[in-house]
Amino acid sequence: MFERSTHRKRLEVISEINMTPMMDLTFTLLIVFIITVPIMDYTSDVTPPKMTTPQEVNEQTMANAALVELDEDGNVKVDGNSVPFHELEVYFQGLSAQGKEKILLRPDEDRHISEMVAIMRAANHTNLAIQLMTQAE
Repeated sequence: MFERSTHRKRLEVISEINMTPMMDLTFTLLIVFIITVPIMDYTSDVTPPKMTTPQEVNEQTMANAALVELDEDGNVKVDGNSVPFHELEVYFQGLSAQGKEKILLRPDEDRHISEMVAIMRAANHTNLAIQLMTQAE
C-alpha cells in the first residue's frame, strides 16, 4: 500500500506555461518590424509614363534623335515605323550610320520594364544615348 501512494504523488500535473519561447518570438518580430518599416517609406514610383499626353517634342531635340515608342500592345515603333524586338539592334545601327546620336524612348505605362530594358540594351550596343520621355506634371 505504501508504494501505491508514492506513485500517485509523482504524477502531479504541472499547470505552468513556459513563456520564454513566446517572448523570444515577440521580440524577434518587433526587431524585424522596427528595421523594415523605415525602409518601406523610402520607395520610389518607377511606373513608365502614359502615352495619352500629346507629343510635344521640339524640332531641335528631334534633329539628331530617333523617337522610339512602345505601345500598350508591346509593339515598337521607331519614328513611326514598326520594328520587331529581335531587329532593334540592326535598326539602331542603321540610325547611327545616318547620324542619329540619341534615342527618345516613350513607353506605355502598362508595359513590363523588361521590354524597356531590351530596347535600352539594343541602343547601348550601338552607342546611342537614351532619354526617357515623360509626361509634364
